[in-house]
Amino acid sequence: LIVSLLAFHHVKDFVALAGELNNNLKPGGRLVVADLVAGDHVRLFHKPWQMCGEHYEHDGFTEQQFQDMFGPGYTSYDEQRLVIRKKVDREWNCEHEELDFVLAVASSEKAC
Repeated sequence: LIVSLLAFHHVKDFVALAGELNNNLKPGGRLVVADLVAGDHVRLFHKPWQMCGEHYEHDGFTEQQFQDMFGPGYTSYDEQRLVIRKKVDREWNCEHEELDFVLAVASSEKAC
């Protein structure tokens, strides 16, 4: 079992990373990736000075991108979504102190 929590959006080639992690799984082992779903205000998850392409690589992932993570070598894709609430950095001058962000928990088994 390999679990990644809010790390894949910091990796430029997330598909290649998932492929590399597959090499570390035993047959039937599972990769679980919990990360942000792309949305209108997902940029506010980070601090204003943290820039896409410098401090992180993706403002969340689409449903297709989550599925693309688990390409060759994986089987039985599964995804659940949940909402997490996080304080927004004051520098954003947002009218809300906290915002809800959607987190996808996607997983797949290594093919035998």
